[in-house]
Amino acid sequence: MKKIQPTPELLERFWSKVDRKDDPDACWEWKAYLNTDGYGYFRIGNMILYAHRVVIVLDGRRLPNKKLIHHTCGNRACVNPKHLQVTDHLVNNARENMKFEERPPIGIELEVPGEEEAAIDEDTSERSQAEVGTSPDGSA
Repeated sequence: MKKIQPTPELLERFWSKVDRKDDPDACWEWKAYLNTDGYGYFRIGNMILYAHRVVIVLDGRRLPNKKLIHHTCGNRACVNPKHLQVTDHLVNNARENMKFEERPPIGIELEVPGEEEAAIDEDTSERSQAEVGTSPDGSA
């Protein structure tokens, strides 16, 4: 896992690439580079990371390596922390296969057959140095 230090310069650079629309509940869209799948990239030093993974860390949440980020809004360019849930492959795939209207509301865990509990890590104890998972190419 890579560690990043959310310095004032990094925060200013990150948020300058986001359209927050002056609405805390709206999708905050990434204005910088989007890949062909619609996800934003953000560079920190020699690392190129997904913007939605970086914002989880900036929000003070832990992001273990093998976890995914589910966009509850369905908008891959969105980096509003309220719209992003840390989850695992099984739950993320189950949610992606549901129509948007059928998805449980934010904060409601999806019950998946064979999965005893949805793994959502809400630990906010590491705010000064946060962990970032893999880079877009899958490397650590």
